[in-house]
Amino acid sequence: MTGRELYAVTFAIILVGAVVIALTWIVGPSVAPVQLPSYVWSAIGFCVLGLLLIALQRVIAPAPYAISARAAIVGVLAGSMLYAGAMHLLL
Repeated sequence: MTGRELYAVTFAIILVGAVVIALTWIVGPSVAPVQLPSYVWSAIGFCVLGLLLIALQRVIAPAPYAISARAAIVGVLAGSMLYAGAMHLLL
């Protein structure tokens, strides 16, 4: 399996997981997996979206044009945590 195929599979797995979670949340709101504040769910959504975009970037852009995967993942996680912390302080 080439690196490009691996990132395509990663993108597909994260996308399917996000769709399943979204459908669970829409179809059964009273059966939500965990009752968390809305800003935490938003931060989780931004994190999943960021991880999807990292995988998509690896498929579309060749390696010389992309930043390292480790740096991108750390950036997405740090940004999501900063967002959740800032929203917690604002609300």
